[in-house]
Amino acid sequence: EAARSEAAAARAEADRLTDAIRTAREGLAGKQRAAAAIKNAGAAAAALAAASDSGDLVGYVGRLGDLGSIDPAYDAAVSSACPALDNFVVTDTAAAQRCVDLLRKGKLGVATFLILDKQAGLAKAASRPGSPPESAPRLYDLIRPASPDLAPAFFYATRDTVVAADLEQATRIAYGPDRRWARAVTLAGEL
Repeated sequence: EAARSEAAAARAEADRLTDAIRTAREGLAGKQRAAAAIKNAGAAAAALAAASDSGDLVGYVGRLGDLGSIDPAYDAAVSSACPALDNFVVTDTAAAQRCVDLLRKGKLGVATFLILDKQAGLAKAASRPGSPPESAPRLYDLIRPASPDLAPAFFYATRDTVVAADLEQATRIAYGPDRRWARAVTLAGEL
């Protein structure tokens, strides 16, 4: 009877350890995929920049996050609210197709491209009058593009996101009566 009880306890412990191993392997696989994605993104950016610098890739502008600047106080806010900062900017559809072909040929993964000539209409939307509630600045207005031609791409990435001092203010703005300002991010990067 004691041996049976001991065997049942050992089976239960083996099942628990099997589950722990499976969970650890899944976590490791996820981290390996994330690391590979980061490595591929860096390789894609390097290949596109090299082809552009050599003159083989006409119309490639660069990674959106590298094409503008912002005061360091707003760095966490822009990083959290703008995943599009990792997108690549190109002048037109043909340039985007050339970039995709280069990435495909080099087996460098996939990328998202912001096509400037398709975003021309956003320039008007970016300059709409109106001030956010509680005098919170609009994230778009805090970014300094390297060139005025890039402003629509930054507006595409940020839209009318407002930067709030804290989560309480962000909640008041986001859930307030004016739905235009429905997206708010704190200085700490909380959306």
